[in-house]
Amino acid sequence: MLKRVEIYTPCLSELARLFTIPMIGYRFESLQLILFSQCIFLLNYILFLLCMACLRRLYAVINVCNSLINGQK
Repeated sequence: MLKRVEIYTPCLSELARLFTIPMIGYRFESLQLILFSQCIFLLNYILFLLCMACLRRLYAVINVCNSLINGQK
């Protein structure tokens, strides 16, 4: 018998309801759901770091263009 895994975060429990599997009268959430949510958090974090790297590069390009414009005056 599989026991139901308690998830304390409200949005995760809502997500868990979407992924519950009805089986012989039992509804259960597997540990895979928790791992899935952690993977989503990791992906969000990686995307955040990529965006920060892109913003830093864009800022550097703007600084170079600004210095070129100021140098031509």
